[in-house]
Amino acid sequence: MPLRIPSFLHLRLDALARRDAVSVLVARSLRPTRSHAPMVVSSFAFKNDEHAFAHALLRAKSHLWLFRSNQRAFSGDFVVVDVSSPAKGRRRAFVIDLKQGARVRVGGGGAGVQLKNAAHVVRDIARAGALDEESPYELLTGDGAALLAYFGVEC
Repeated sequence: MPLRIPSFLHLRLDALARRDAVSVLVARSLRPTRSHAPMVVSSFAFKNDEHAFAHALLRAKSHLWLFRSNQRAFSGDFVVVDVSSPAKGRRRAFVIDLKQGARVRVGGGGAGVQLKNAAHVVRDIARAGALDEESPYELLTGDGAALLAYFGVEC
């Protein structure tokens, strides 16, 4: 059976308290075979400041859900869904591509190919029930600390 790696992994604050968060979440939610586990984990592995960004965002903003994009899918690093509204059609999503040292750019400026499949991951997250397929989404690029400030998180 061919390996099919999903386009996203739902990140949870309790798991992010661990440095091996991706391995734990992959094992719990995706349940890959032993032979497929390394490939699946590497598709969602954190680099640079990504783990710190994810942990800080979820720790400070309980109304946001965070999804790790499959790093081989050209759909950014994360998708943030604001679940403040109980109505899925009123929720917004943000597709984020972290760029160390860069200022925040709305519209994904400077991300190039890294965000070309953003619509696909947002659609997949909507089909999983986090938002409506017609919900708006925004592309954001920038440094992790700058993006945390954008979401109102003090570093």
